[in-house]
Amino acid sequence: MYCIGWGISSLVMELMQIRLTIMGCRAFLCRRGGLSLWEQVRGVREGDVVIVCELPSYAVEVTESVEIAHRNGAKVITMTDSAAAPVCRFAELQLNVSANSPTFGSSIIGPIFLTHVLTSSLAVSLGAEAKKSFDEQASFLHDERIFHPIFGLKY
Repeated sequence: MYCIGWGISSLVMELMQIRLTIMGCRAFLCRRGGLSLWEQVRGVREGDVVIVCELPSYAVEVTESVEIAHRNGAKVITMTDSAAAPVCRFAELQLNVSANSPTFGSSIIGPIFLTHVLTSSLAVSLGAEAKKSFDEQASFLHDERIFHPIFGLKY
């Protein structure tokens, strides 16, 4: 799975990628950095899934990258504030959530909540496979070489 986001949307996709990875899924985060999004999606192929969060203002590079992944045969899931978002034309599944905010442009509260719901539902459907990954994560979180035990970390 490839999680794509730009700007504030990349924060939502980073959370998605973290949760998928903790469940034992192979998930990659694609966001603007040393490589453009175009370069990062070149390896996306048929059978892959691309999850993209795109909140206003919509970025041309995100739309074009999702188009490349779609053209390469990937299934596309979009998480946007509107079915009219440019990336939605490539989606097999569109998830629309409010991003309204009185300040700072788009709010990520709705998309983060949706990410939590989706990944929690996936964890339940994965059953024993996800439980094994969660148990491994719990062992890591209780490693006293890394974390202080006094705060009662749980997973």
